[in-house]
Amino acid sequence: MNAETVKYLERFPPVAQIVEFAALEQDVVATLPQYWIDIFSVPEFEARKAILLNEWARYPYQLESTTKFLKDNLFDLDLISRDGEISMLYSIKNLAGKPVYYNGLNPKSRVLTPKLQAVWDLLPEAVTTLYENLHNGWFHYSSHATGYSSTQDMIFLADLEWGILDEIDEEALPFKLEDCVSLFQNGGGGYVCFNLKEKDKKKGFIWWKGEAPELDEELCPLIDEWTVIGLEA
Repeated sequence: MNAETVKYLERFPPVAQIVEFAALEQDVVATLPQYWIDIFSVPEFEARKAILLNEWARYPYQLESTTKFLKDNLFDLDLISRDGEISMLYSIKNLAGKPVYYNGLNPKSRVLTPKLQAVWDLLPEAVTTLYENLHNGWFHYSSHATGYSSTQDMIFLADLEWGILDEIDEEALPFKLEDCVSLFQNGGGGYVCFNLKEKDKKKGFIWWKGEAPELDEELCPLIDEWTVIGLEA
């Protein structure tokens, strides 16, 4: 158990505890994805890392650059329990060699609000397959940003107040805010979003708090690129 990781977790209530896979009850193990079980069934970190990266490699379109960064910089992997929820904690070195911690939630335990459940099948399959098989969101532990948002943190743009609407013509936008879901936030006022009425499932856009949106972006590669920027910092 890494003392530095424990100290980091203690900064954020409710405090998560690192748990040993062998100590989990069988009914808890049954709630985990098979690849999680495979990872934590072996004691050596390098073997765990190889299993993990093999799983991430199944999603090259969505996660190519992030997977490469993990290959070069992931140095530890833990199961943690926080408020009764088991998730995976990634310990990663940034470009300065300092540790950053990312949280991957259990895809088998994802929770959808009724509103999100109603439109889930309208999201790109490239996105939903990540949430259903890899992680229910993968993001910086403390900020919940710079990675795919959990389903709990996804927002419909119409549900929040946006000052930028005083500066741009909302009627001129090629979408309605109530049809747009945020899948990623950069922690600095930028959100990568998908328009549920969009026919091209590869397309997304950047919604900014303080400036006009950037349209016609390729959704998954953009999230991949911005995730690596967050990891590097």
